Amino acid sequence: MATATKTTAPVSVDEVAERTRDAVERVHEVSKKATLSYLDSYEKAVDSFVDMQLKLANATKAPIVIGIAEAQAELGRELAAAGAGAARALLAD
Repeated sequence: MATATKTTAPVSVDEVAERTRDAVERVHEVSKKATLSYLDSYEKAVDSFVDMQLKLANATKAPIVIGIAEAQAELGRELAAAGAGAARALLAD
């Protein structure tokens, strides 16, 4: 009994290149969205950590501890924002 074989037309190099280019663009877009999501999560995590640090410092009711915590919190937020901003700038089209 003979079996039917299906033959496909040969694919040109240009078609393969186009498909590859499309696949790379899709991967790039997905990874860009994932990175932006990570950066948002990172900034939220820093904010949560800094808020907890400030709450603990305020619980001591010691002005010097509160002052140091506030300065450190401001620095932490600024560094996180600068790092995330630089990463976002690199991702901008």
